Amino acid sequence: MKGVIVAIVLGLVGSAPALAQLKPDAEQWLTEDEARAALLGIDMDGYSPSAGMAWRECIDPQGTTLYETPFGVQNGVLEVNEWGEACFAYDDDDYASWQCFRVRLTGNGIVFENDFGDVFVTTSLVRGVRTCRPELIG
Repeated sequence: MKGVIVAIVLGLVGSAPALAQLKPDAEQWLTEDEARAALLGIDMDGYSPSAGMAWRECIDPQGTTLYETPFGVQNGVLEVNEWGEACFAYDDDDYASWQCFRVRLTGNGIVFENDFGDVFVTTSLVRGVRTCRPELIG
C-alpha cells in the first residue's frame, strides 16, 4: 500500500509542470503596451475550440478590424484597455457590445481568452499589415 501512495504522489508531482502549462499564470498575460504592440497591424487566422469554428481577423495599425467567421464578415474596432485586455466591438450591433479578452503569446501565435470560457487561438499570423480591405478577406 505504501508503494501505491508513493507512486501516486510521484505521478502528481511529475505532472505538475504539464498542468501548469494548461493554466497560464498572470505573468503570461500581456500588458497594455505589449498587447498593442502584438495586435495592431496584423492579419491572423485561427480556430476557437469554445465556439467550434474557424475565424480570421485583420487589425490595422489604428485598430480598425475586419472579422470573418462562417457567419460572414463584420467591420469592427479593437481597443486595448489598461489591464492589457483586447476589447472588440462590431458593426452588427452598431458597436454596442464589447467583448474583452486577456492576451498571451504562444510561440508564433496568440491566444485570446475571457472569463466566460471563450478561447480563440491563432493558427497563422502576418505582421506589418497597413490596411484591412474586404477584398482581401474571404
